[in-house]
Amino acid sequence: MNTLEGAQYCSIRSFRRDGRAVDTPVWFAPGDGGFYFFSAGEAGKIKRLRNSSSMAVAPCDVRGKVLGDWKAGTAAVLSNPADIVRAHAALRRKYG
Repeated sequence: MNTLEGAQYCSIRSFRRDGRAVDTPVWFAPGDGGFYFFSAGEAGKIKRLRNSSSMAVAPCDVRGKVLGDWKAGTAAVLSNPADIVRAHAALRRKYG
């Protein structure tokens, strides 16, 4: 079963330069064999993911309370306009 199947929100675990984990609840949508996560371009989680693509995800509630198991993965920050359009379309499909 998919770790995020049926979840409205997920928590992203990104890592500071010193290795400490930071968990943040975010909106997400499935797409292209993975997931799109959404945040402002200069948010801390984006800066951390630019420094290290290592991350983990877990389903959570809107306040960030983790509701399931963490799953390790890697992330890439999108910069190609076509990719960003595709990601926003996935978000609209999920949340309206």
